[in-house]
Amino acid sequence: LKGLRTISTVTVKEFGTLTGDSILGGLIANAGGTVNSTQLLSVFGNTQLFTGSVLQFQPNATSTTARQLLTTGNVILGDGISTTFPTLDVQPEGPIPLGTKLTVIDVAANKTLVGKFALPNATNTNGVVLNEGSTLTAGGQNFTITYAGGADAKDIVITRNSGPAFVNR
Repeated sequence: LKGLRTISTVTVKEFGTLTGDSILGGLIANAGGTVNSTQLLSVFGNTQLFTGSVLQFQPNATSTTARQLLTTGNVILGDGISTTFPTLDVQPEGPIPLGTKLTVIDVAANKTLVGKFALPNATNTNGVVLNEGSTLTAGGQNFTITYAGGADAKDIVITRNSGPAFVNR
């Protein structure tokens, strides 16, 4: 689905894909469902990305805020209880300048963010968990993730960095 406009909650089921440039009343992504934020995706309600779902984030150097998931409700990554989480699949479209901060999910200031993301893993449904400050590599570029970004310290933000020093030492 793309360009959807609804006041209802949209559920992305297994094998389904929701592409950005949509305005929704709420968002649920079940295991096997994909949410692709190639353009701004606005959710005027709660968002839950269950374990086994994927958020594809495709930033570029010229559009650092237009490709995010913007929500006015609470955000739950996983089921809110277990230690398995949805996948964050970062796919940069070209080089991102060092130090660039990219908002993946913009959470409303008075709402909560529960859970984390995991990296894609072909061998199971929950790859390496991206804890606060974890480094991930996408498109040959290194990024650091925070779950306390933005002006309200509630947004999920990745920052382009040069990667960890002395890798494999």
